[in-house]
Amino acid sequence: MESVEKRPFYLYSKPQITRNVEAYKDALQGLSSIIGYAIKANNNLKILEHLRGLGCGAVLVSGNELRLALRAGFDPTRYVYVDFIVHLWKKFVSLYVCWVIGRLGPVSSFVF
Repeated sequence: MESVEKRPFYLYSKPQITRNVEAYKDALQGLSSIIGYAIKANNNLKILEHLRGLGCGAVLVSGNELRLALRAGFDPTRYVYVDFIVHLWKKFVSLYVCWVIGRLGPVSSFVF
């Protein structure tokens, strides 16, 4: 045991990943949808390529995630950019917290 490197080891099941994606596809059948994988969740290129091969899109928040999605071959028409949504959510939470502690007037007076 002394000779074994002590660092994280991750084991993924390709068949289980496939079953999970197929279950999402079955649940969304008949709906106009994109099953998007958050690149931030795992940047393992082989897993990303497998998800792309299963028809998944890519959910992106940063330039590095865009670079990984391109490298893995995801279809750019199936990208979902969430930076704008995240920005709005952070702005709302910040304003709400300030309102709760009494540093702002009514939140309804602010335009997002």
